[in-house]
Amino acid sequence: MSTKFSSSFWSILTLLSMLDQVAVAQELPADQADAIVQACAQIAEVKLSDDLAKSILDTYSDVETRSDFSSVGPFLARMPPPERGVALKLFDCLSKNLLLATPQPQPKPEPPQPVLPTVTYKVCSGEYESRCQQHDVYLYCYSDVGAWASARCNSSTVNRYNTYGGNKCGYSMDLVTCTGPK
Repeated sequence: MSTKFSSSFWSILTLLSMLDQVAVAQELPADQADAIVQACAQIAEVKLSDDLAKSILDTYSDVETRSDFSSVGPFLARMPPPERGVALKLFDCLSKNLLLATPQPQPKPEPPQPVLPTVTYKVCSGEYESRCQQHDVYLYCYSDVGAWASARCNSSTVNRYNTYGGNKCGYSMDLVTCTGPK
């Protein structure tokens, strides 16, 4: 493996910019991967040893270890200990440009959430049902309309839209919007 440049620095930068435009490509041939490693070293202004270059390219060429370029910890663990400072300086450039050449798994789309039916109830609370205005549900004095709704709905909102006096406790009219009736 050669660590010398086979093309000019600007050609390598052109290669890097072309990779920015490729969403998912095939694995790079070894000479192109080596050129990217060399270009990243020049960009980071670090001296790249043959030993570090070999470790980087070996990690990239092995399908089992290539994913280490996506996380700095596993990547550095594969590098020679005396070279880890230099490898850290190269990590961002290498992970960006070498991983673009590797097909990335596509996440599975989330299944659509089922749309729960919504039912609206007019609830009258008071002493006598016969004294209630038009309603769907009758509850006796001081009954908890929210508790009634919770027992019958996955979720609900209660809005009081009328009250009027009469008999022992007066009367209240509530509009209960029930999502996902049980």
